[in-house]
Amino acid sequence: MAETLQIPTKVRYDWIDVLKFFGIWAVYISHTGDGAVVLHPVVHTFCVELFFFISGFFACKKSDAGFRDFVFRRFCQLIIPYAFFLVLYFIPMSLDTQMYHPNFSKCLLQGILGMRDRIFAASLWFFPCLFVLSVLYSALYRFASRRLGNHANRFLIAVSILLYIAGTLTQPIVLQENAGDLWGVNAACRYMIFFASGHILFPFFREFRFAALKPGAKVFFLLTAAAALSITLMGVTGSEHYHWFYPRTSVFFWHQVVATLNAIVLIYGFILISVVLGKIRFLADLGRATLILCGTEQLVVLLLTSLLSVIGVSVTLTTPLMVLLWTFLCLCVSYFGIAPVLRNYFPRLSGVTPPPSYQEFREKVRTFTARIRG
Repeated sequence: MAETLQIPTKVRYDWIDVLKFFGIWAVYISHTGDGAVVLHPVVHTFCVELFFFISGFFACKKSDAGFRDFVFRRFCQLIIPYAFFLVLYFIPMSLDTQMYHPNFSKCLLQGILGMRDRIFAASLWFFPCLFVLSVLYSALYRFASRRLGNHANRFLIAVSILLYIAGTLTQPIVLQENAGDLWGVNAACRYMIFFASGHILFPFFREFRFAALKPGAKVFFLLTAAAALSITLMGVTGSEHYHWFYPRTSVFFWHQVVATLNAIVLIYGFILISVVLGKIRFLADLGRATLILCGTEQLVVLLLTSLLSVIGVSVTLTTPLMVLLWTFLCLCVSYFGIAPVLRNYFPRLSGVTPPPSYQEFREKVRTFTARIRG
């Protein structure tokens, strides 16, 4: 019993939710100011990559419905909540022009284009990017599983690597003034390697048994686990030696490659930590609300800072510990204050309620139009 990491089904999936919690907490930290300067190298290295890796866990199954139905469901799960959260942001934006750009039409255009680092609500770019990536990967997966059989995974990894190279080489062009990353297409190309890895490796993580490994594999696992956890803790604690694993090379492409390899190690380390902490129910509950927590990040920060300013409290984050406490407080406020309202009153718009199938949607539209015609 002591030699296995195999845990009951419920707990096994709890570790995924804890992993999501670490991801969303890292996103909140990455959007803070100078107080988190020590934490920024590590959170910027892995937080986005981790979310795409987790998203790949349940990306595609052979039992999935048709491609059109898949696209429709993903549209309902990601793009409709994206539009809904944009509308939520427009409300405080119209009341507080110091924090948000006062030009409504410009902000609306930013929302429609959904470009990373060009949208007034920083975390929302992830929604259209994940939609694009999911649709592209689903198309590739369906093609590979039908035509290539047992070689499908090799094909998916090969295509992901090619897209990663293409996306990384074109990233400087995309980031230029007027190019933009429309709906995160360039980011989708670069991050597909993590999405595909999550999809392909999930059965291994799900069914992993340490006791079933051969002696050499056990030694390799323990050594790599120790290395991953050590590097992860060095990054999280802001160790001065962390830069050894994140060199600032002048060659942009190789810098991105090193950063990607570092992200893989950090993700592995956080998976191990999440398995250990999988029984902490509160962390798992926060992880299950990731969609709403991501969609309301800047909103809860604005509301919380405004409320504190009313009573004369100014939020100044000068140390990493203050950043950790503040961002965790924001997560809790969003989870206990905003998430219940969205779940109860806007479940479909906030992505909580599972979407209907495309066929069910068509039937509802036909019924509705028939009633109108009378």
